[in-house]
Amino acid sequence: MIYVFDNPALDGQFMRTLGKAYYGSADVGECYAIAGRIDPTKLGTWQDEWESAAEALAASAHASAQAGHHVSAGEAYLRAAEYMRQSYFFDRLDLTGTRMLAAWRRQREYFREALRLLDVRHEIVSIPYAGTHLSGYLVLPSSGTGPWPTIISPAGYDSPIEEYWMFACGPALRRGYAVLMFDGPGQGSSLLEKGLFFRPDYEIVATAVVDFAVRQPDIDASRLVSYGRSFGGYLAPRMASGEHRPAACVADPGLFDVGAMMVGQLPPDQSAGILSGDTAVIDGFNSAILADPGMTQFFMSRAVTHGAQTPAAYVVALQGFAVPAAQITCPTLVTHQDGDGQSQALFDALTCPKELVTFTDAEGAGGHCEGAGQALFGQRVFDWLDTTLRADGPH
Repeated sequence: MIYVFDNPALDGQFMRTLGKAYYGSADVGECYAIAGRIDPTKLGTWQDEWESAAEALAASAHASAQAGHHVSAGEAYLRAAEYMRQSYFFDRLDLTGTRMLAAWRRQREYFREALRLLDVRHEIVSIPYAGTHLSGYLVLPSSGTGPWPTIISPAGYDSPIEEYWMFACGPALRRGYAVLMFDGPGQGSSLLEKGLFFRPDYEIVATAVVDFAVRQPDIDASRLVSYGRSFGGYLAPRMASGEHRPAACVADPGLFDVGAMMVGQLPPDQSAGILSGDTAVIDGFNSAILADPGMTQFFMSRAVTHGAQTPAAYVVALQGFAVPAAQITCPTLVTHQDGDGQSQALFDALTCPKELVTFTDAEGAGGHCEGAGQALFGQRVFDWLDTTLRADGPH
């Protein structure tokens, strides 16, 4: 399904933002207007137009807030945060890049202003972890009293945790769930401010986060959900494989062995040479990838989150990112979309109570993380969670 751009990378990212309109983090008309000003042959216009739109919205939000129109201001800041996040998506090769870092900080600032002005019940949290801390948010339903069943959600491969207002808070809050969302190693503030890279044994991270969660009076420790979307489809089941306090797990889409998935995309001789340390193969692979701007963007924007300096080093770094599925004991839901992730492989390897839910283009919910079909995702996944957790309250 093509929305605007013939370029799949640009169109996929456009769809990613368009889908956020359902939860107020984007506006359909604004998105199409911004897209109409982008020249797909000049990638710099992507950054310029999304950034310009974000700044204009932030200025209008400030003016509304000064005039006492807090709802209008909060809604505008929420969209400004998403458009600013989108502005630097193709500018993530250099973690010290001044423009990228400034844009990331502004999206965080705008998001926090939105929460304040919209009077969202939340706390900016600091979770003790490995001698430092992980930053995030504990967001509570707008009415009622806890303790609430709680979604525990890390961010994704390229997401700051603020993006999970849509991915996690959107479907959860209106159904009476709290959300504890955080930047883990390799993500957002943990990567950009603390220099923490992704680690395969994410159950170690999970234990620190769950230890924090169970001490919070608003969280029902008996109804925790290990919940992951995008790369979280690896992180959430890996969390549940070694941290057994969550009562349920959601992987959207399922990822089973990320290293093997990467190796499977390469010619066998090439992957074998990279993994064995063959210098000639490694040099040839690196040169070929770095000669192609699109492949450089794909590989190196991800490599830096692992601390890898070359495409081949990134392939090696992914080895070990595999889910010991037989160790997961809680009920687990895995979503499946054609061409996205390794959902069937993960589902087949699970020995716990499990369900596989398929989303398709025909129903408007195909593509990565259901694309623009977020309403259907929320319905199917949270109906399953309500039943699994027997959560009471509004659903």
